[in-house]
Amino acid sequence: MKLYKKNIAMLMAGLLALSSGALVTSCDDDDDYDTNQFSNGGVSLTAASLQVTRGAYMTFKGTNLDRVTSVEFPGGVSSTPEVVDEHTIKALVPEGAEPGTVKLIYNGGELETKAIAFTEPITFDDFTPKAVTAGDEITISGTYLTYIEFVQFATGENVEINNTNRTELKLTVPVDASTGKFNLGYYSVDGKDTVETLLESAEILKVAEPSELKIATPTVKAGQDVEITGKLLRLVEYVSFNGADTLINVAAVDPTKDRESIKVALPAKAKDGDVTLTLFSGIEIVAGQVKTVVPTAAIKDKKDSYGVGDIVTIEGKNLDLIVGGYINGADADTLATFEVKDDNILLNVTKAAKSGDITLKLANGESISVEGFVTTKPVFTFPESATPLDKLNIESTLGERVVKLTFGSVEAEATKTDNGFSVQVPLEAESGKLTYTMDSGEEVTIYENFTVSTYTFCAVTEFDADQTIIGNLLKCTVKNGASLTSVKLNGEATTFILQGTTLFVNVGTTVGKQRMTLVSGEGDDAVEVEYIVKVQGAGKVETLVYTDPVEINNWKGINLPATFPVNEMPDGFVIRIHIASAKSDLQVMDGYWGMGPNWKIDDKSKQNNCPISQKAMQDAIDAGTGYVEFDPFNYTDASGNTGRFFWDENWKRWWDGSMMFNADGVIISSIGYVVDYSAPTTIWTGEFSNAGWAGNQDLAWGGYDWSLVDAGQTLYFDVKKVNAGSWGCISLRHGDNWGALVDAVNSEGKNQFDVGDDVDATTIEFTLTQAAIDDLVANGGLVITGDNLILTKVAIK
Repeated sequence: MKLYKKNIAMLMAGLLALSSGALVTSCDDDDDYDTNQFSNGGVSLTAASLQVTRGAYMTFKGTNLDRVTSVEFPGGVSSTPEVVDEHTIKALVPEGAEPGTVKLIYNGGELETKAIAFTEPITFDDFTPKAVTAGDEITISGTYLTYIEFVQFATGENVEINNTNRTELKLTVPVDASTGKFNLGYYSVDGKDTVETLLESAEILKVAEPSELKIATPTVKAGQDVEITGKLLRLVEYVSFNGADTLINVAAVDPTKDRESIKVALPAKAKDGDVTLTLFSGIEIVAGQVKTVVPTAAIKDKKDSYGVGDIVTIEGKNLDLIVGGYINGADADTLATFEVKDDNILLNVTKAAKSGDITLKLANGESISVEGFVTTKPVFTFPESATPLDKLNIESTLGERVVKLTFGSVEAEATKTDNGFSVQVPLEAESGKLTYTMDSGEEVTIYENFTVSTYTFCAVTEFDADQTIIGNLLKCTVKNGASLTSVKLNGEATTFILQGTTLFVNVGTTVGKQRMTLVSGEGDDAVEVEYIVKVQGAGKVETLVYTDPVEINNWKGINLPATFPVNEMPDGFVIRIHIASAKSDLQVMDGYWGMGPNWKIDDKSKQNNCPISQKAMQDAIDAGTGYVEFDPFNYTDASGNTGRFFWDENWKRWWDGSMMFNADGVIISSIGYVVDYSAPTTIWTGEFSNAGWAGNQDLAWGGYDWSLVDAGQTLYFDVKKVNAGSWGCISLRHGDNWGALVDAVNSEGKNQFDVGDDVDATTIEFTLTQAAIDDLVANGGLVITGDNLILTKVAIK
């Protein structure tokens, strides 16, 4: 649609048989002007002006045209031609002429032109009156107004027009019109486009709006009527209120008849503020303001305090406006306990409630506060001073509700006892304010000035690092080092060096968490302070269990001289057997000539098949390592039987029975276990969002050689949340059509590993089985999908 705006337009109507801009055309493309004055005397037409204007002349070219006596136009009107010469005549186009063919009449016949089209000036000269009310009539003056098809006011729908007067147009102002300039419009065809032409008024038409508006009752309760009075209220279609999200239809059945008032119920969601009228024209007018009625409320028969399960009764006026309520500290879920009874509001006191205001909510989102709610507190007597590491047993009512105490800025966890709670004063405890925190989060002050006595025993004030490495001394800074008499590691005395305030401790060769105890003083007066320290191995660390040589001959089984301490070994250990001589295969069994209580082998002949071959042991000796290893977590013997060595299925624990060997000419020099403390090897890093189950294919289709991976190795996936505090997961798939990876399931058997809502960053582990490795090798490698997580690293160990 093309749009033009102008005050004077030239309209082209009728059939546009000629190309645009051509004023003269030949009736026959083969005809030429006949310049022979001595022709046979016939009358012919060679050209005519086919785009004409009523009241102007139309020109014709030809031969012997001076013989034409009349020019007849479509529409039943004619004109007498004026002769210019025998080859040219012209005729005045009558006002009643219409588009179509023109006939030239002469004394022997007639000639006919092609269709004519009109080019005429349409003008929009004026309108009266200049100020109106919807329903009034306006008169528009101009020229050729019969071509006007619609009138377009500043607002509202176009008003269709069928006018027969060329110089005057009358119409009634519609209810959706508003103040502003307005347009006369018509349509014409331009090629394949329909063109809308608009003639704009030179002046503004002022359309009256509602006036003398007034709100009868400025303060209104939700649900009651708001009455609006004024003039021209028939033009109002909708009423809306501040805060309410809907328009209320109040349109009059007959908008031509005025009304003196409008009544509309105040919505429950309405807030204090403007009342807005929307007219049929879309114009918005503020009619005034309303103030909503607010309930009054107070606790009825208020008690000194309220415990969990008590009912708080609220009384007041206009409580029917309340749609929800909760006690300080409670969340929106507490709204479910809201109850109305006998025009009162009842609230159930939950564990989440804290002393403070009760909040009552209205439908419009506003709320009112009710003061005076106090929770019932634990009752106890607490000493006025204490020494760090003192364990205080406090008799108390509601002792289970005390979850922590804060000494200055140092927190200490409280533990429930049969008659109250207990707490150990932290080593770092500070004198000053002492408070306790209830399970609701409410904090209560016990003392404004609590005294923490200075301690004289030796204690660590700072560790040099989070962990130490085997072979190094643990380093820390201590206070009261002069009081230190000994240091114990896991209950046994260990060596130490004290230099001023710096303490060095020998943490031995055991990897993992160790208990270090600083002992100050002697005998009954000794004070022990315990710490958990971390000992980190550098790569693989071996711990020898048996160091006495064992020689096995003639296939006579031999038991180790002591119980194998499986239950004392760290997670993920591998058994290492040092071989001095290997003249046969070596069978590894339990003390009952079997392969552990978990083995279910029907064919007894298979039970003695050796898991360690002579070749494997000899290769180790020749290579200079001199040992062989087997993994008790994923054990497979020579016959292909798999299971977990030394695992008791009935007791769900590692079996601590004896270890037995059987061979002919094998010497074992020592036996130990090995734990690999080296960091996993990174095989991918980046920032990949799996939102919407997108898949990372960097480790698929040749991105990583999965044929080099062994069963029992673990994949580590470092992830963080896209949206903190929300659910997320990863799903492991092979490259071929992203099918689920074999054995890659969680504890529920689902092909995904979930991350809890309250975990924002973590590492997900998956131990590879041989079946999973075979799947990766055969089907295009690893694709990592999921939702709501960002993958930052993949590592393997």
